[in-house]
Amino acid sequence: MAAACCSPTTEGETLLRRSNAPCCPTYAAPDGRFKDCECFAFAPMYSPAGELRRLDSSSTFEYMRHLAVAALLCVVVAPPMLGQSAADQIRSLRTQSNASIVRHDVKGVVGLLDVEYQITTGSGTLSQGRSAESEAWAKEFARAANLVYVRTPTSIEVSSSGGRAAETGTWTGSWSTPAGLRKVGGRYAAYWRLVDGNWRIRSELFVTLSCAGPGCS
Repeated sequence: MAAACCSPTTEGETLLRRSNAPCCPTYAAPDGRFKDCECFAFAPMYSPAGELRRLDSSSTFEYMRHLAVAALLCVVVAPPMLGQSAADQIRSLRTQSNASIVRHDVKGVVGLLDVEYQITTGSGTLSQGRSAESEAWAKEFARAANLVYVRTPTSIEVSSSGGRAAETGTWTGSWSTPAGLRKVGGRYAAYWRLVDGNWRIRSELFVTLSCAGPGCS
């Protein structure tokens, strides 16, 4: 079944991505869109202003029910990663990483990192190691209930040896502050390498090029 391109009709609709394995539910933030996905379930999680919606008990139950059904459909129809090219595998893993960030799943985010992982954040902060990255993400997620980052690859080049890859793309981020919604964005580069048959992120560089809202100079 050919994957359709999901284009939410309202801000914050829930999308189910199924064109690339591993397949898992992802959520469209106000400033993020996921292409090549199949729309199995929808639930308004964010308001147009980017605020996380408060759902009553019946709405929460309905949302979880639809999400469970969507996840089961995903397991049935998702194609295996084994048939993908290296570039497509990395693209799928990036989608998985984005979904983990939206779920505020620290283990899911850090699980794709190499043991010797290094990062330069958009603000210029340097960090090294998975342990330090786990602490950093836990603090980020505790800062705002609706914090989300989306990284969108524009280029993935795999080395002739097949053991390394360079990913470049754009990124966006948004979260609520007491003074209002803050939105940032820019470009990034990631160094992937094959470790025991699995692609892992060796290092990442993020550069902030835009900022709107409270705290932006």
